[in-house]
Amino acid sequence: MHLPSSPRHSFQHYCKHWLTNFPVRIRFVSLSIFLFMIGRGLGTDTYFSLYVQSIIGNARGITVIGTVLALAKLVLVIPVGNLNDHAQVKYLLLLGKMLYVCCALCYFFAGLWLSRELLLAATLLNGFASATTFTTYRSYYGKNARKNNQNQIFGAYFSSSNVAQILGALLSAGLVYYLELPFMYFFVVIFALISLLQDQKIKEVLAKHYHRTRKKLSKIRKYEIALAYEEKKAGQQPFFGKTGFLYTFLQECFSFGPRKRMFVLLKSSHSKMYIALGSMFLVNVLNYIGFLFIPIVAISNHLSLSQIALVFAVMKAPYLVNIFAGKLGDKYNKKLLIALILVFMSFFYVLLGFHDDFAIILVLTFAISLGIALLNPLTSALVSSYTQQKDKGVMAGTQDFVSKLGEVIGSLGFGGLVAGVGIRMGFICVGIAIFVLGIYLLVKKLWKSHNNLSEREEKAVREVHDLGVPVVDMGV
Repeated sequence: MHLPSSPRHSFQHYCKHWLTNFPVRIRFVSLSIFLFMIGRGLGTDTYFSLYVQSIIGNARGITVIGTVLALAKLVLVIPVGNLNDHAQVKYLLLLGKMLYVCCALCYFFAGLWLSRELLLAATLLNGFASATTFTTYRSYYGKNARKNNQNQIFGAYFSSSNVAQILGALLSAGLVYYLELPFMYFFVVIFALISLLQDQKIKEVLAKHYHRTRKKLSKIRKYEIALAYEEKKAGQQPFFGKTGFLYTFLQECFSFGPRKRMFVLLKSSHSKMYIALGSMFLVNVLNYIGFLFIPIVAISNHLSLSQIALVFAVMKAPYLVNIFAGKLGDKYNKKLLIALILVFMSFFYVLLGFHDDFAIILVLTFAISLGIALLNPLTSALVSSYTQQKDKGVMAGTQDFVSKLGEVIGSLGFGGLVAGVGIRMGFICVGIAIFVLGIYLLVKKLWKSHNNLSEREEKAVREVHDLGVPVVDMGV
């Protein structure tokens, strides 16, 4: 007799089945991101706005530094994306994390000596490090995503990053009582080095995958074999010297070739790609507004450092469930979901402009972040679905270019809006704007679906008529 399994057994079975849907390499690289981002949650990100304000002395400096950070990222995302098409994963992650080590030390001394010059240097290094590290991660996930699991794969990418930041922020809420803010940046150094050890395991997995795929040529796709071979070959390249990675990296950075390849790729892309990239641009405008300015709302309401850490953790909390909700984007129409989520988010942006209670700020922050958490993998998967496998690397760079451009516009645009009407009215204006946009996209999508349905019905009637079958009018 078959007995029904217990809820606990069913949940364990679901989790095991869910994990096995991800390639082994995605699991390894997700752990690498998780380890690295704990350090950023403890250091760089949680108190970034407050830290910048404490050094510069005014809220306007946050707009300037936020813009410099985004512009620094823009410089490298395209060359790094191009290098990812040549399977330079190992060295790019190494370089990116060593840049993070240098930037964390600059942030430490900037806070210790209240030096604006060191703060600027740290911000530039932060931008270069972010472009190198996260464009590489995004490209790696894109290359391992398939049409039937794109949203889940990118859900794993965003969840690994943000769950670690939640953990880091919650730990920092207690540690900040014992450590001054500059010393929190040492955690970035520690966890960057720990994650580099995990990156070495990724290299071993790649080598095993290459040998395994050679024995099973008939069972896997050609591009997977080519990818494994390129990664193995790239791993044998030296770091220094004229034939080394560093020389190639600097050549790419100062060459117009990668940018030209991006423009050629965009020029040959379908109009749907522009819509997908536009959606990604908007999401990053909204995300950066939250990252820079929601903590300022908390500061203006005289919240403690621990409370600000909790606000930051709440901003990242929706990513805990995002990976399980990844099937939504794989099952339902992505454009329709994007429109609905924008309408959902608009109300909470407006409400954020009217309330200053700590508990209400937490709830509204969670709701806004939930929308962004759902939009991020949706837009990434939408772009990935329009990209050929051979262009995944340069498209990852293009995605990051568009994302950072959104951060620049978000920082400058919302900063200017705040200077003109105040931060509360600024959030109300953003809410109204995305409500109008969401309604427009929703009506446009539903109208298009209605027209497509009518065309299919008319076509079916014509086909029946062509076969000589009489069509009965059922109208009264």
